Amino acid sequence: MLSKLLGIILIVIGGSLALGVLFHLIGDIFGLLWTLIKLAIPLVLLYIGYRLVTREPYE
Repeated sequence: MLSKLLGIILIVIGGSLALGVLFHLIGDIFGLLWTLIKLAIPLVLLYIGYRLVTREPYE
C-alpha cells in the first residue's frame, strides 16, 4: 500500500516538473522567434535602403 502511494506521489511530482520544463521551453521558443523578428526588421530596412540608393534612374 505504501509503495502505491509513493508511486502516485512520484507520478504527480514528475508530471508537474515535466509541465514546468515544457512551458519554459515553449517560452524560450517564442523568445527566440521574437529575437529573430527584431533582427529581421533592420535587415529588411537596410536592403530597401540599399536598393533605393543603387537603383538606376528612369529615363
